[in-house]
Amino acid sequence: MHRNYAFELLGSYRPSIAKMLGVSPSAVYKWPEELPRSLADKVIAARIRLEWWTLLQKYPHIEPPPLIMEILKDVPAEQCLGIVEIGRASPIAPPGPKTAALSGT
Repeated sequence: MHRNYAFELLGSYRPSIAKMLGVSPSAVYKWPEELPRSLADKVIAARIRLEWWTLLQKYPHIEPPPLIMEILKDVPAEQCLGIVEIGRASPIAPPGPKTAALSGT
């Protein structure tokens, strides 16, 4: 995953990304251009948590799949709020020419 695509998924405000991933802001500033698979997986997981957490705040009556609830139960609300409050994360777009080029597919 390209670093810029990770920023598209999580927003461009590095301190919020760091909070969401549980790392220091300096760690995010040091990301290489091409993220290692383990870090890319964490970015994707963080985006999934953000999407579900946001959805559950808006529609509390929705019952997510058990796996999602298992993932969300250990995530402090402030980890998701860090990005939701400042509105930096953009909606996930279906892969198109721009996102395919950035993700290397």
